[in-house]
Amino acid sequence: MKRKNPKEVSVMSVQVLDRAAFEQKVLAGGDKPVLVDFFATWCGPCKMLHPVIEQVEAETAGSAEVYQV
Repeated sequence: MKRKNPKEVSVMSVQVLDRAAFEQKVLAGGDKPVLVDFFATWCGPCKMLHPVIEQVEAETAGSAEVYQV
């Protein structure tokens, strides 16, 4: 997958954040709860968990933010 914007790309539907985007969207705070999935592309358990993370994002659409780092 080609990355168009290195600051914020999407893997499936979950946004992947770099450091700057993480600081802006997660650390700066907001009015919604945030789920952050710390993953690695080579990590088998991370790959197995990805569908669950996507399901959580779909079920909480609008009421929570879901990101991957």
